[in-house]
Amino acid sequence: MMPCIVAWHFSNFRKYLGKGFHSHVFLYSVVLVTFTSKRRKLFLQNTNHRPITPGN
Repeated sequence: MMPCIVAWHFSNFRKYLGKGFHSHVFLYSVVLVTFTSKRRKLFLQNTNHRPITPGN
């Protein structure tokens, strides 16, 4: 992700923590984004470094 988006998310996270408003929705979105990015990285690593053998 772009650093400006991350900074925007962190500023909103601090606002939500201060207000206690929609913090659970933000946390869920952050967990979802990190989970999907990790899965995407793992998927790209598996597709890029897959050994070309008939056994697989």
